[in-house]
Amino acid sequence: MFKVMEEYNWDSFVVVTSLYPGYETYVEYIESLVDTSYFPRDLQDVLTFDMSADGTNDLRARRLLQQVDTQVLLVYCSHDEAQYLFAMAADAGLMGPGYIWIIPSIAVGNPDVPPPESFPVGIISIITDRWRMSLRKRVRDGVAIVVKGAQSFQKKRGYVPEGHSDCQHPVGNYEMGVLQMRYPVWPRYGTYLEPVSDNRHLTVATLEERPFVIVESVDPVTGTCVSNTVPCRRQSNKTETIVGHTEPYTKLCCKGFCIDILKKLSRNIKFSYDLYLVTNGKHGKLVRGIWNGMIGEVSGTGTT
Repeated sequence: MFKVMEEYNWDSFVVVTSLYPGYETYVEYIESLVDTSYFPRDLQDVLTFDMSADGTNDLRARRLLQQVDTQVLLVYCSHDEAQYLFAMAADAGLMGPGYIWIIPSIAVGNPDVPPPESFPVGIISIITDRWRMSLRKRVRDGVAIVVKGAQSFQKKRGYVPEGHSDCQHPVGNYEMGVLQMRYPVWPRYGTYLEPVSDNRHLTVATLEERPFVIVESVDPVTGTCVSNTVPCRRQSNKTETIVGHTEPYTKLCCKGFCIDILKKLSRNIKFSYDLYLVTNGKHGKLVRGIWNGMIGEVSGTGTT
């Protein structure tokens, strides 16, 4: 999930968890990644509360969610708890294209079944290839793991403990340490894929002008940008091959004085952005009454 956040330069986020078993380990893992990360990450807060849909926790849940002041939320909870969380988040005004929700596969439930109505459009989840297998195969593998564990426990301890009962559209893939996303810019759509207005997200056009804007290639090993740069893209006039895929754009990395200002404004004013390089790499020229270059793309009179 952090690879996805690096891809779209989502460096500021909040963690929201229920009391689902393992939540403390999840929080500790996130905090350790933030502390040791080479990339700048801003964990603004960790919100943990009971997500039982019995009406006794609604007031506290809304109060905590109303404190959220970032667009990216990492969630750890069960499928049923996620339905409650998103209902409370809607009441707190945290739904819509301005917010990015990233949830674990356990919260998604069965990926072959339509999600509940309370789930927001555009939710992100990391689902492994194994999770995509049929329920029959997953149960078979799960039982095999339990049996192997029981055999190992029996061999080491001499007994087997009693059992307990508490024991949708792909957008990218992660292989061999390289993340490949389907969209160069994270899409923002409402119901029925209708484009919606998002006043907390900007599309920024730029061009290389050292030292104000410096363009570099991505790291050849990881396919990501180093810590002092941000992802930017250059639209291709022809299809280019990128990390074994054909895409109509090239992923690059931008840095410089202007980029530092953009990052500072983004953090202080709380907006997200996608950065792209002007198609022809020029400031712009008036040709037959139509501006091209950066002026044309910003004003909407040119072609991209």
